[in-house]
Amino acid sequence: MDVAAAAGVVGGFLQVVFDKYYGSKLEQWAARSGLHGDFLSLKNQLHMVRAMLEAGGGGNAPHNDSLRSLIVELKSAAYAADNVLDEMEYYRLKELVEDTSGRDGGAPSSSARQVVGRILVPAPLLSNPFKRARTGADEALQGQGADTDTPNFDQDAMSSKIKSISCCLEQIAGMVRRIIELDKLVSMASLGHVQPEVVVSLRQTSSFPTETKLFGRDESTNNIINLMLRTDMESRYNNFNVLPIVGIGGVGKTALAQSVYNHQRVVDSFQVRAWACVSDTLDVRRVIADLIDSIDGGQETPKFHRVPSLDATQRTLLTKIEGKRFLIVLDDVWVSSHWEKLCGPFSAGMSGSMVLVTTRQRKIAKAMGTFDSLTLHGLHDNEFWAFFLQCTNITEDHSLARIGRKIALKLYGNPLAAKTMGRFLSENHEEEHWCKFLNRNIWELKQEPDDVMPVLLLSYQHLPLSLQRCFTYCAIFPRGYKFTEQELIFAWMAQGLVPTPGEDQTLEDVGKEYLNELLSCSFFHIIESGHYMIPGLLHDLAQLVAEGEFQATNGKFPISVEACHLYISHSDHARDMGLCHPLDCSGIQMKRRIQKNSWAGLLHLKNLRTIMFSASSSIWSPGSEVVFVQSNWPSTIRLLSLPCTFRKEQLAAVSSFIHLRYLDLRWSRLEELPEAVCKLYLLQVLNIKHCPCLLHLPPRIANLLNFEHLIADEGKHLLTGVPCVGNMTSLLLLDKFCVRKTRGFDIGQLKRLRNLRGLLKVQNLENVDGNEEAANARLSDKRHLTELWLSWSAGSCVQEPSEQYHVLEGLAPHSNVSCLHITGYRGSTTPSWLASNLSLSSLEYLYLDYCSELEILPPLGLLPHLRKLHIVNMHALRRIGSEFYSSGQVVGFPCLEGLFIETMPELEDWNVDDSNVFPSLTSLTVEDCPKLSRIPSFLWSRENKYWFPKLGKINIKYCPELVLSEALLIPRLPWLLDIDIQIWGQTVINLRGGCLEVSEINANTSSGPINAVLQLHWLKHVSSFHIWAQDSLSVHPCKQKTEPSACNSEYMVNSLQTSAEKVEVTGYGITDELLSAILENEICPSSLSISDCPQITSLDLSPLRSLKSLVIHNCVSLRKLFDRQYFTALRDLEVTNASSFAEAWSELLGSRYAEWGQVTTSLESLTVDSTLFLNSPLCAVLTSLKKLTIHSDFRVTSLSRQQVQALLLNLSARSWVYTMLQSTFSSQ
Repeated sequence: MDVAAAAGVVGGFLQVVFDKYYGSKLEQWAARSGLHGDFLSLKNQLHMVRAMLEAGGGGNAPHNDSLRSLIVELKSAAYAADNVLDEMEYYRLKELVEDTSGRDGGAPSSSARQVVGRILVPAPLLSNPFKRARTGADEALQGQGADTDTPNFDQDAMSSKIKSISCCLEQIAGMVRRIIELDKLVSMASLGHVQPEVVVSLRQTSSFPTETKLFGRDESTNNIINLMLRTDMESRYNNFNVLPIVGIGGVGKTALAQSVYNHQRVVDSFQVRAWACVSDTLDVRRVIADLIDSIDGGQETPKFHRVPSLDATQRTLLTKIEGKRFLIVLDDVWVSSHWEKLCGPFSAGMSGSMVLVTTRQRKIAKAMGTFDSLTLHGLHDNEFWAFFLQCTNITEDHSLARIGRKIALKLYGNPLAAKTMGRFLSENHEEEHWCKFLNRNIWELKQEPDDVMPVLLLSYQHLPLSLQRCFTYCAIFPRGYKFTEQELIFAWMAQGLVPTPGEDQTLEDVGKEYLNELLSCSFFHIIESGHYMIPGLLHDLAQLVAEGEFQATNGKFPISVEACHLYISHSDHARDMGLCHPLDCSGIQMKRRIQKNSWAGLLHLKNLRTIMFSASSSIWSPGSEVVFVQSNWPSTIRLLSLPCTFRKEQLAAVSSFIHLRYLDLRWSRLEELPEAVCKLYLLQVLNIKHCPCLLHLPPRIANLLNFEHLIADEGKHLLTGVPCVGNMTSLLLLDKFCVRKTRGFDIGQLKRLRNLRGLLKVQNLENVDGNEEAANARLSDKRHLTELWLSWSAGSCVQEPSEQYHVLEGLAPHSNVSCLHITGYRGSTTPSWLASNLSLSSLEYLYLDYCSELEILPPLGLLPHLRKLHIVNMHALRRIGSEFYSSGQVVGFPCLEGLFIETMPELEDWNVDDSNVFPSLTSLTVEDCPKLSRIPSFLWSRENKYWFPKLGKINIKYCPELVLSEALLIPRLPWLLDIDIQIWGQTVINLRGGCLEVSEINANTSSGPINAVLQLHWLKHVSSFHIWAQDSLSVHPCKQKTEPSACNSEYMVNSLQTSAEKVEVTGYGITDELLSAILENEICPSSLSISDCPQITSLDLSPLRSLKSLVIHNCVSLRKLFDRQYFTALRDLEVTNASSFAEAWSELLGSRYAEWGQVTTSLESLTVDSTLFLNSPLCAVLTSLKKLTIHSDFRVTSLSRQQVQALLLNLSARSWVYTMLQSTFSSQ
């Protein structure tokens, strides 16, 4: 990295350090602690250094080795300043905790001394290994103890440290300032005191291809051209579309655009073509001038005596493309500002014109494009290898090809990387020369400005300083490492890379914005749900800009003395790094071997801020290392990832890491955490996911005032067992809080947790005494909560209903809550805030469950954004009246989509006179209401044109007393997709479709007799139709489309016109007449199933011309088949438990043999349960049969010779027979 970039990084870090504590409570504490002058001096030095770097750095910073060394020293001093400010904040929090515990009996701090180990123990994981090894390990720990209490505040030592850092910053900044000023004086003297005109060098490209052949892009080229030449595409622009090509630097975006631009189909299709390289800034006048030059070939460009105006250039371009179909390529676009000005003249072109944009940023593509962007990735292996051979001037059979393939794998299919490496390799075709490059990273090579690393570095330099530092941190991960959003963001937070957010944001929110920005700029790839990865060459770029600060190691390479962040990928290599003290395990005995330099690998890393051990499963394998955190590790560590921890003794010394903000203990087998964790006062994140043995947290963890996130397995509510959780005032997530009468678990603990967000479940509200105590939770102050559960324990009789009312009244949530559950409430009325559209203005989901004494529902229809409403298990509610909806001209439930009324044993009446409700309802469920006899009459009124205009699903079950005043009308339901009506008693059902679009209808009357009027004459979009009828159902056809009252028949089936693919008819009540009425109504299914219909004696399928599958099951009386139409589409036939079907089939075949032969030749699958089907006349015509299945026929022990001959008629190369007979048959 050059001096200017290094200075920018240091300046950005200083800004983060300054912002972190400026104007905070730390300055007040420093004044009380006698450090105010020192604090102000340090703050001023940070100000001055940052201002000096901004003024003297930038793009004109001198490239001076001495200056670069000073910048490195300045960065080290900045780290020291950050450390000392963190220490001060640590002591401030410690003092606050100790004062609080002494004053009000909060979670007390401990003064116990702990004996800790300083060794890394490799222990074979035998069965319960620590029981066997514990004695030896404890002996090894004895004599190595250290005081693990947190260090005490020493004002003199702290003052001396601050002064030393301030002095260091002042001295280094002074030297940097003098070098910059001297360089400026030298430059001015050499130029005769004349400041040179700054010439901005822009990257230039043209439409002329630089490669003779484009490898591996033929498919992409053709896809783009086909898309460009379409004329039926809509666009948000007039007459032209924009197609973006997105990819990282060097992947071949420009080469692909050149290939498309010069393709003969494009040349023939577009009257005007123009090319412009936009580069760093979108200078509208320059880009339009370049387009004009490209059209004219540079010959007709007017010679202006001054720079032409924007209006002049736009008008000139307009005259060139007006009324013509054009193709414009805008290459290398970095910004979308002023895009509207640039594309203004484009609307003058002919419809079908196209703008092709190449960019590295998805957000640019989204802002400008009218199509989804084409993301360009590296070349596939074969294409890339062919290109690599061309770049290196060797052939496939060359002796260097083997080494070349290994080198090519490190280039990740990037064409520019192949050209860069090819330039180095083609200089010398000696094996020794090539092996040098095999063992080196591409980012370590000195490259030209147009080589791959400088090109990728442009993307990095276009990032803001804050994003540069966040991306650079990713250099800690090994190549190909998959990380989650949460993992990366919390690591950034631990290092202070995320600035202090605004009032409505958290550090995590800002981190998500940073991640999305880097994702948009192609620095990350989404590889699977929730996981990201850095592309290979961009990982090399991260290593380049990290300059040794970040190191991922497996123990094979030495650790750089400049390393600040370590990722140790395998614990088996820790010994090679000098990170472990080996213990040999022989049976039960453990013999210690002392090495004086056991921790030399870490002790020299003065600015160590991250230690990550990989969570490899091999850590649990025999012989793996057991890491004991050491008190003599650098205390500057902010992030410690130690997965697969077995014993809490391994973490006994962790309290010495007073800067620690993120502790990762995933996949550990800890049963409890050590008390030392409770002294990490700066800790923000604790990750204990996948720790099945860890069932509780130490009580004093509530001392962590800075704590924000506990990451644990879902459903593992560990914070519910922590007393005085209210002390953790920075906590963001507390999904469950159980109120107890015990001290430290009162509902008042929620008062100071103002930053809680997401879900909060408050349980055991019977332990809250009255409105005042409930209001002390201050739920109305928690503006970031989106889901709130308020519940009383089932069967609790501690509180009177009136007292519960006052408790609920005091628990009014913030108006931002979008989901509310109230469970177990026994008050007879609801609180005032539940009936207010202002109090719950954002509410979308409301669940009222087991409110057993509630007699009247509040006017929930006033809630403006309510989408789902569940009313369940209300045993005292007898009626739902007009008070439930709204009053006056206000539309009731304007946004409600789902209404669920379930398990209401006393509900008798549901009615309303006003029909101005439920305009958005899509799903209605009424279940288990045994006394409900009436539902709103307006729903069935013939005067209404619509019954729930957007209703898509109706579910009515177990309402035996429900009797409608008139037929259940469903007039015109264009959105209806599902009807499921299961009702007991005398109910009239009238399904009348209108423009009905139904995917499935189930009419189930299994629980009692039903009088059903089925008017299904307009069901044109039914895909599945199933009728199940008891013997009490008798339906007669009505030939005219009349209202029910106009038909003399009590039961009817009107004209059924449907495109159902599948029709199922089932039930004892189905007769020949009813079946004919159903099948004669011009339905054309491809599949018909008739089962459990013992009254059917005949079957006429003549109207079903498109039938492909026929299933007949348990129709024992079926004896007659009618054939009036050919079954040309029949492919599958299944007949079981219909003993007379084979005889009826033979009889039909005998009467119409010629026609039957034409019909059944298409039958491919036959499934029967009787060998009676095996007769020669029947089998002779089954020439297309591929599958014959004979289910168990218990009457047959052998086949007759005639049946065997009939069977052999159908045995061909493509036919097969599968038999399941009771006994083995034999040929006779």
